[in-house]
Amino acid sequence: MSVGHGKIKALREGAEMRTKRFKAVIVGIAVAGLTASTAIAASPSPTPSPTAAAIALPTPTGVSATWSTRTGFIVDWAALDAKYSSRVKSFTVTASNGAVCTAGSWSSTECVYSNSVVPFPFKPYIAYTFKVTANGAEGAGPVSVASNPAGWYGAPNYSTFVTATTKSDTSIEVNWVPDPGTGGVPLTGFKVYYWPLNKDNLQKVVTSTDYTTTLTGLTPSTWYVISLTTCNYYGCSASDWVFKATSPYSTAVTTTKLPVMINGGSAATTCFDKVMDGGTASNGTVTVTKNPTPCPTRTPPAKPWAAVVPTATTDPNGPIATKFSQRASFNFDPGYAYSMSYKWNDQGLDRFTSTRSLGERVYTSLTPTVCSIIKSPTAGWAAHFLSPGTCTVSLTIPADATYQAAGPFTSSMKVNP
Repeated sequence: MSVGHGKIKALREGAEMRTKRFKAVIVGIAVAGLTASTAIAASPSPTPSPTAAAIALPTPTGVSATWSTRTGFIVDWAALDAKYSSRVKSFTVTASNGAVCTAGSWSSTECVYSNSVVPFPFKPYIAYTFKVTANGAEGAGPVSVASNPAGWYGAPNYSTFVTATTKSDTSIEVNWVPDPGTGGVPLTGFKVYYWPLNKDNLQKVVTSTDYTTTLTGLTPSTWYVISLTTCNYYGCSASDWVFKATSPYSTAVTTTKLPVMINGGSAATTCFDKVMDGGTASNGTVTVTKNPTPCPTRTPPAKPWAAVVPTATTDPNGPIATKFSQRASFNFDPGYAYSMSYKWNDQGLDRFTSTRSLGERVYTSLTPTVCSIIKSPTAGWAAHFLSPGTCTVSLTIPADATYQAAGPFTSSMKVNP
């Protein structure tokens, strides 16, 4: 009995051990399964996205340079794509002589070496080139191709020894000696403006590529004012006025005495040269005293004189890759009003105009019954008043090899009786 009982106890204990081992195995399998399941169900760690490659700083293109007598050296380049807006902070322009100009925006397309800066780092008549770099936070980008050569040129010096000789009742011969200072570029010719004294609205002009011309078709017994201009691509320089009459003065022509030219004396002993307004017949007299010192010696330039090249009408700073903006404007002061009774009523229009271009400005009167456009000897292109009212003028400046077209601009002034 006791033996059987012992066997039963041993069997029971063995069964319990096997049960524990089985549970342990089940628990282990369950734990392992849970771990695998959990590993499968869990989201994988995100793989870092590759960092976008930084946009390289661009190489500026279309770099062009020109000289503006009103501004200085202007350097332009092609505008950048907007994708560079966050990368480019500024531009640096470097001239071939090392002079630096900085433009401080990604959208900049121009830098100006202003000729108002003293000392100006450039010399006349020397051709310079310019290179441009774009700058970012980390430094400068690639250097551009050099611009076209550009030099500091200007208008010529005015001619000297301008003389006028009456040839007949209706003609006057004009002669002159050109100045050797051509502005650094060939001369394109000469313009001789002439008009009856105090009648500048009757002004006429003849051109010449020689150093002499004859004015014909003049009114007999009339004083003429003559102005010679010497021209190159950059403009014209005017000489002093010369006064000359056609046939002898006749008292029947006018009640106002005409100016009197007085000159003479011996270069070795004395010198005087004076122009007097004759005034009216009732006026008093004017005394001219001789200068006790000798006349200064005036020596004409050695020949050959300045060469005239009529075909030299293109910009010597070209060719350029990028045209420049004229940055032109035209505006009368709204408060301006002029009286027709004023002797010099012809208002110069160029002084109301701002432009870089050397091209001819085209003014058109939009109120032809009130004002017309003339070339005034005292003020260039001018508004000549015809009747009281509002004078409205339009300005356009055509494009050329250097500048984009500008205008039309319109502006007005009031004309009083």
